[in-house]
Amino acid sequence: MTSYWESFYTKHAKDTRLLQPSRFCEFILENFKHSPNLSVLDAGCGTGRDAIALSKAHNVTGVDLVKQKEHNGFTFEKADFCTYEKKNFDMVYSRFTYHTIDETQQDVFLGSITKPNTYLCMEFRSDKGRDISLHFGKTHYRNFINFDKFKQKVQEKFEIMFIKEDTGFAPFGDEDPICIRTILKKK
Repeated sequence: MTSYWESFYTKHAKDTRLLQPSRFCEFILENFKHSPNLSVLDAGCGTGRDAIALSKAHNVTGVDLVKQKEHNGFTFEKADFCTYEKKNFDMVYSRFTYHTIDETQQDVFLGSITKPNTYLCMEFRSDKGRDISLHFGKTHYRNFINFDKFKQKVQEKFEIMFIKEDTGFAPFGDEDPICIRTILKKK
């Protein structure tokens, strides 16, 4: 999986659409505008586009399996976001990473958030969009997520602050995938 992402980041390094903060990042910044200076872990930060935007209001650490160039504004660490220690963070931010891991890794990731009141902010692909065309192709693993199953999985250990499954969250080019967007809070 690491070689896929190394190639992807190199190939798309100058694509300005991938350098701007995502709509999800803007949604999170708006929802947490009255809570500045949170300690945020960007789990699977990729190019750092959202970590950079988040770091304008919060203290951000970005974690990814692929080493990226250093950025001003946030700390970067090369590590597995599933097992990375999360007890020192007020928020774990994860955009388009949860659907790139299998169910066992998802359970490890969710279980690694242990500190009460930690926010878990995620956006990922829904299984309802499994058959739509994919802008970047079908060459990497996608574990499309069932909304009801996910909701049932997290309800025991997290308070659901926001959850919605819809299009319009992450349009890119001619693609508008069905995604699940959620803000959870560790019980």
